[in-house]
Amino acid sequence: MSRPKLIWDIGTGYDFFLSLEVLHKPLLFGVRPAWTAGMRARAPVRHREILEVSQLLFHAPSYWVQSLPQPKDAATVLWHLGQIEPAQRLKKMASAHEKKNKPLMDMIQEVIESGKWSEPEKKLLCNYRRQGCGWEPKYTHKEAELVLQWYTRSEEFGERILEALKAYYEVFFAEEERRILPAIKQTVQIAKRKAEELPFDAFIEYLTQGVSISHFHQEINELVLAPSFWSAPLIKNFAISDHRELLVFGARPKHMSLVPGEKVPDMLIRSLKTLSDPTRLRILQHLSASCMTPAQLSRSLRLRPPTITHHLKALRLAGLIRVKKDHNFEANYYAARSDALTSLYERLDAFLKGTVQIQDPGDGAHHH
Repeated sequence: MSRPKLIWDIGTGYDFFLSLEVLHKPLLFGVRPAWTAGMRARAPVRHREILEVSQLLFHAPSYWVQSLPQPKDAATVLWHLGQIEPAQRLKKMASAHEKKNKPLMDMIQEVIESGKWSEPEKKLLCNYRRQGCGWEPKYTHKEAELVLQWYTRSEEFGERILEALKAYYEVFFAEEERRILPAIKQTVQIAKRKAEELPFDAFIEYLTQGVSISHFHQEINELVLAPSFWSAPLIKNFAISDHRELLVFGARPKHMSLVPGEKVPDMLIRSLKTLSDPTRLRILQHLSASCMTPAQLSRSLRLRPPTITHHLKALRLAGLIRVKKDHNFEANYYAARSDALTSLYERLDAFLKGTVQIQDPGDGAHHH
């Protein structure tokens, strides 16, 4: 089957929501919690509270942002959100992510319409595995109860979330939007050239900084590619229709830091810190020899599965391993990215010499 048609969808509206996700879940993205706490504190307390709650109710609604008209910036997002009835805003944001989970969506709809919930709804929510970055825990009982309580107050939530997002835009994202847009555009231009040069599978692995996704060229006709400065190097994937998918990919240049004004690129710091751990070096040693599953690594290294998962997460955030995902977007095999290690040495050398390397999203990831 021929490669899918690639549709590039540039817009800072994706980062408008993804930046909030990073600020509220810094450890999932390898970001310093102290800095994110300072950024969250810029918003007034009333708005801060509802923004925090929103992270439990839904992920960054990239599927919905994809449906908006250009320029798909924060102003576009806020205007279109304002056109939705307050009572429907929560449903719109939540349903955008869980189209494949009909029981969950039916439950959300029922709770919103009835204004009440019971233990079966809470049990369903607690058993639901959230998408996100692949390492998020399930809801605790307390979190599930809080989520359900807000579902019963959807109109109040709808009013408050729009106010809070407007405040967030004013106190932080308006300035951030101006900073990141040129970098996103530059990254996309480089990526477009790579799309012409590389075989499709190699291009996807390059774009995602080490993720192999087997079903893309087998089952879909169109792949919408949306760059995100804030989520790098992680990716998000959504089915738009049976033959069309959205892939939000990390598009922060390697020479830039997520933290404005930071002189040392955060990817350089993260990679060096990751390599300073002896267990991670042993994992890389094994993955340099062959592809392995987490279970195989656990047996070989005699470490508990949660420990392996923790270290694999750190290695993935540093862009040092290759991940193979199956049809359900579950990671099943890992391998070392020797080319990424070479790139790291080059970036460290360039930094020490005071030269700036303009790096694209997956430098080195296209080697076979």
